[in-house]
Parts: sequence; structure tokens; C-alpha cells
Amino acid sequence: MQASASSAAPASTFNSRQRLSLTLLALASELIFVTVVILPIAPFVMLQAAIWGAGFAAVFGVTAFTFLWWLVQPSPGTVGRHAVRREEAPALFEMVDGLCTNAAAPRIHRIVLDNELNAAAYQTGGFLSLLGSRRTLILGVPLLRMLNLDEVKAVIAHELGHFSRNHGRLGHWIYRVRAKWDHYLHMQGNDSFVDGGLKAIASWFVPYFVSRSSSWSRQCEFEADTVAARASSARHLTDALARLEFISFLLARKLPTQLSSLRMQSAQAPGNFWSITAELAETNRSAMPQALAEGANRPRRAQDTHPALRERATALGLLVEPPPIESSPCAGDILLGKEWARVLTACNEDWQKNTQVSWRFDHLRMRWLVTGGVHALFSQQTAAQTELATAIVQEQLQGDDASLALLSAAATRHPEMAMAHFYLGLALLERGDDAGIQELRQSIRLDKRIALGAQNVICGYLASHGDQKAAREAVIRRRYTHERLTPLYEQLWEALLCRSLRAIAPGAVPLLAEVLAGEPLTDGCWAVQLDLPDATGLSHTVNILVMRIDHEQAHKADLGEDDLRARYQNYLQAVIPPDQLAMVHTVYTSEPLNPRLLKQLQAVPGSEIIAPARPLNLDIIRIDSI
Repeated sequence: MQASASSAAPASTFNSRQRLSLTLLALASELIFVTVVILPIAPFVMLQAAIWGAGFAAVFGVTAFTFLWWLVQPSPGTVGRHAVRREEAPALFEMVDGLCTNAAAPRIHRIVLDNELNAAAYQTGGFLSLLGSRRTLILGVPLLRMLNLDEVKAVIAHELGHFSRNHGRLGHWIYRVRAKWDHYLHMQGNDSFVDGGLKAIASWFVPYFVSRSSSWSRQCEFEADTVAARASSARHLTDALARLEFISFLLARKLPTQLSSLRMQSAQAPGNFWSITAELAETNRSAMPQALAEGANRPRRAQDTHPALRERATALGLLVEPPPIESSPCAGDILLGKEWARVLTACNEDWQKNTQVSWRFDHLRMRWLVTGGVHALFSQQTAAQTELATAIVQEQLQGDDASLALLSAAATRHPEMAMAHFYLGLALLERGDDAGIQELRQSIRLDKRIALGAQNVICGYLASHGDQKAAREAVIRRRYTHERLTPLYEQLWEALLCRSLRAIAPGAVPLLAEVLAGEPLTDGCWAVQLDLPDATGLSHTVNILVMRIDHEQAHKADLGEDDLRARYQNYLQAVIPPDQLAMVHTVYTSEPLNPRLLKQLQAVPGSEIIAPARPLNLDIIRIDSI
């Protein structure tokens, strides 16, 4: 039963004193960042002053500072975004204009479509985003596809409520502060003294700031909901939130199984992803109560910027109920008219383009696993490992309750097998089950060599699912593992040039060859392995993939070296056991391949995965021979 939107107060309040405290905290963090930006250019300014005088040095310093300051500012991503003109979508602009009036919100300067299942509003302009303003409303094309007109109207009213309640300026500033410090919190190594110092500051600052700012953000959501209830409908807003909870449940729990089937059939990613998702919602309506129940029971985390669905509904005086079954056209069809088909097609094509490389690799890997490649993940073939291999293949193909039961049975029957706990942990976390963390940690207790891979998975999961304290503890554990492996990394290059190498497991070669042969970036690839000890003396098998990359193709694809290294490391990790390490060395065709390394690689039979198409090391001077 619906009650007055103002009759229920939000679960928490954020008073003026707390808002001032948060503002001062953000300002202090910005001052620290200003200092960090100034430090690198200070010696150059002093040098300019000595050569050209104080006046020129002042101009140079201000210019350099302004550029560096602009460079380090995070901004909302632009991938898949395009602004909508009023003449392209008159119905959309008419709705937004009307809602601005009803919500007592200032006018919107532009409306932007992106590829997220979400909507957002942000305000930019001026120093620290506090002076001047330019208001932007972002609507996700998937949101317009999955919700009806009334639900989208309520969502837009909610976003305008942020402007109505003056959340925009402080809210966007808080976002920028969090984004900058979060970058240093998750930095894997200390590239410089400054980066190391910032990382140390971030380790204690970010959890505290996130906790304080998230509390304010949740309060803002309650206030924007109240505005949406007045400008549109509390019931429609709650229905929209419930439907999005349901879609998120399907994306996490049901869609992977369907995509696995499609992935096994074709190396081409589908070009109608959001139509597949919509059909999935139609055929899984019976799962709606389960999705809403899981959402209601999900514990709140300190870093959550949005209140839980049940909290928001209660504040509006409503109960969470399954939204009505939809038979009318989606909101996008109504609001964008003849432009809708083009916009939806472009969104699906963006998804296909962004997914194609990983989709093709997953397709080839699934075929490789089914045809016996799974045995390359084991050093020997025992009955227990054969049982686990069968479960791994079924999990890759089906990803359902039956495959999870097989993995669970393998871990139960063979509690001493670290890999059984590892793969069970992966499967549980992919289903959003926190029990997977304990399985992964059990695999580490049984075999320390598996620690880095397991901890990477745990950190990634807790970053999006866990509370801030658990995520921070996981990062610290991974840092200890990196420290234990530091001696290994330090001697790796010398060992690669001087020690005897061997080819990687033969079973892994066919998949790597097939994957890399289909990528125009590849102009030579070698794979070798060797054993090295860590700080405790524990020996690790290290697999090294040496990639020669066509620099022209990389430039056309707009892929940096870090992006490529991450891609190839993913390829290598997928074909080796989790208790082995994967390292990637990249070199472009525009530069020489170290002659000593080349000699080492050529001395290992079976190490060449892809033969170079272009000649190696022509017209280079060997410094060691001069």
C-alpha cells in the first residue's frame, strides 16, 4: 500500500556539520594532490628561474601546473557515448523539460546516451568543479531497452532530483577525489618515490574517505527519491529499481550459462546482446521473487553509494513488489522514435566489438578443453585429477548447478587437492557466493604456489562485492605475496638470458598457436619456462611468453603496451596450471629483439609458437661487440 513519500524518513541523515567535515576532508586531499603535482615541476621551474629569470619561470610554472592538474583529473568515461540533439528525440526532451519543472530542477544542458544499464547526472565546470556549471543527464541505452516509459520517467526524475537538491557540485567533486585516490590504492607496484608515497597515503585515507563520502551519497539518493516521488511516481520508481535488480540478477546468474552455449557454437560474438537479455527476462519471470529476496538480504557495505532497494522503498512508504509484466514498447522506442533502432544497433555493435577478442579466445579455449586440452592443467594424470578435469570441462560448458555439484564433490572427496578447492572457489565467486573465498584460501594453505592467482581473484571479487575492510585485508595479503615473489622477479631477466630453458607443456601450444595466429598484431611468439625460488626458497615454475608485436597494427587498434601485456598474460594463464606463474615480455617490430634472448629462445626445441613474418634484428648495432 502506498503512503505519502514524505511520511517515511530516510534511514540515516547527513547534517550540515558532517557535510562541512566531508568538504574539508576532500579539500585536504586536493591540497595533497596539488603538492604532488607541483613537486615534479619544481626543479624545472627553479632551473628556468636561474636561466631566464623569475618572470619567465612563473609563467612556465603556472602553465605546467595547469596542464598537469588537468591531466590528473578523472572524468566520466566517454566510451560508447554520444549526445542527443533535441530534433532527434523531441519526446525525450519534452519529458525532461516537464520533469525539470515538476522537480524544481535547473535546466539540463545536454542529454547523453551510453552503453550502461544505468542513468546518471553530473555537473562540471570551473576550478575543482565548484565554480560554474554544466549539467549533463546520462541515460543508458540498455536502461531504455529494459524499462517501460513510466519507469524511465521516474528514473530521470530521480536524477534531476540530484540537481534540485544541489548534489551535483559536491557530488561530482567527491567522485573525482575518490577516483584519483582509488587509482593509487590499487596500484600494484611503486614506480617512483612519489607513487609509493601516494600509495601509502591512499592505504589509510581511501577507506576512511569512502566510508564518510558513501554515507553522504546514500543520503543524497534518499533525497533524490523523494523528489522523484513528487515529480513522477514513487511506485514507478520502486518498480524501476526492482526491475533493475532482476536484470542484474539475470546478468550474473542466468546469462553466463546461455552465453556459454553460444560461445561454444561460434567464435563470433553475438550482435544482439541486449535482445538476448530481454528474451532472458521474458523466459525467467519466475526467478523475480528470488532476485528480489537476494537483493533484500544483501548486507550493506561501508562503501555502498546507494541504499538497498528495501531501504529506498521503505523511505517512500512502499513495499517491494515484482513489477508488472510488460507488453508495451520499451521506453527507448517511445522516447527516441525512429532513432531508436539505430541507437540500439550501435549499442549492440559496441558490445560485440568490445567483447570479440575475449569471446573468440573463450570459444577456442572451450573447444581446447573439450578435446583434451584440460589435461595440460595437470602435471600428472591420476584418478582424482581426471575427476576434477571432467568437472572443469562441465563448468566451462554449462556453468549450472550440476557442474557446481561436480566441483564440490571433487573437493569433498579429495580435500588434500589444492586445485580442486581453487576451481570450486572460482565457480562459487562467479555465482556471487562468498563461500568461494574460503575455498580459494584453503587452496593457498595447501599449496603456497597458488597464492598469487587465488588472491588476484579474491581481490577482484571483494572490490565489487565485499566490504571495505575485507577488501583492504585482501589487498594486504596479496602485497605480502608480491613481496615474497620479489626476489624471483628480480632474477627473472638474468635467468632468462643465462639459464637453461625448456618449452612449455606441449598440450598448451595448440591453443596459443590458434589464438595468436588469428590476431594481426602478432609477428612472432615464443613460450618457455624455468624454475625459480621465491624469498622462502619455494620453487615456482615460471612460464614466459615473448611476444613480438606489429607496432603499426597496435597503433591502429589504439592498444598500449600495458593493454597488450594484460591480454597475453590472460592467454598464458588460461593454459597453465594455477600453481604456475605467467610472465609476458613484449617487443615491437620497430625495435630489436635482444640478441641474447633470441639465441636462448632458438635453442629451445618447440618454443616457437608463431614464426616472425618480418626479419629479426636487421640494421642494428651490437653494442657489446664494439
